[in-house]
Amino acid sequence: MAMTSWTVFQPAPAGEQPDRSEWPDGVVFVRERFSRAGLVLGPLVLLWHRLWIAFAGYVVLAGAWFVLVPHIASGWPVAFLDLLPHLLVGHLLADLRRWTLRRAGYQEIGTVVAPDLPAAERRFFEAWLASGAGQSTDTVGSRPTLPPAAANPRSFAGRDVAPPVLGLFPEAGRP
Repeated sequence: MAMTSWTVFQPAPAGEQPDRSEWPDGVVFVRERFSRAGLVLGPLVLLWHRLWIAFAGYVVLAGAWFVLVPHIASGWPVAFLDLLPHLLVGHLLADLRRWTLRRAGYQEIGTVVAPDLPAAERRFFEAWLASGAGQSTDTVGSRPTLPPAAANPRSFAGRDVAPPVLGLFPEAGRP
């Protein structure tokens, strides 16, 4: 099963602080990989994710592209060139979603690696609960922050030693 990175966003506070029980509802997970749905159904995927500015740009650029391509090439290369706007949507969908969320006032609060969305949500919120949701809060107010990736960078597999070398440079004292 392939693992995927997910970027996690939370809505920025506006005036009153939300109730801690409602906080998880506003969290958005953005998958960081090529979108096959964006390749096949480019403009519909943009509308599904409510990327209105990106959709308007797609309509303008795709319209210009479809007018210019027949003047540039003819025959079978035109069919491949007509796929370029859809390839761009498939490739840039995660970037467009992150950009739109930031414009809407969302803050990036972390990343999670998981095979699918339910697993990503579970890992994120397990780490959130393990961090002591009630004790540590960021400067925003009642929203918790995640602990650093490694509390002790020298600890490796439960031992207080450095991890083994992965490369051509040996550690001092090793043959």
